[in-house]
Amino acid sequence: MFNILAPYIKGRILDLFSGTGALGIEALSRGADYAVFVDSNRNCCRIISENLERTGFLDKAEVYCCKAASVINELGEKKSSFDIVFIDPPYLRNFIQETLQLLIENDIIKRKGILIVEHHRDEPVQTVGSGLELFRSADYGETIVSFLVFNG
Repeated sequence: MFNILAPYIKGRILDLFSGTGALGIEALSRGADYAVFVDSNRNCCRIISENLERTGFLDKAEVYCCKAASVINELGEKKSSFDIVFIDPPYLRNFIQETLQLLIENDIIKRKGILIVEHHRDEPVQTVGSGLELFRSADYGETIVSFLVFNG
């Protein structure tokens, strides 16, 4: 994934459904300026904070421990915008389309921003009429990683 993203990693990163924070931390290690991590699980948030401290990126990051939809709305109110957004929600729970819609409605993806969505093959990413365009996808059995660009 990061071999594909290497030329695009810069600016501000949003890591939704962060888990351990591995994706956002890897982006920081490859030159991103700042990362916002979001996970609703308190244990995950603790692990993200510990990982940021261990890697020396604590001052280049912010961790939100609540639902992604709430944070997206809050970031929209603050007029925050992001160059890259990672979305890796629990599979088959209908989070993907709702999350993409909220990101667009809250205007927090920069023009030509990149979204990386990890999802189950039975939960495809819909882009029609969204300003999002699929430019690459990788298939790993039941898991698909979709790379989208925002042209809105």
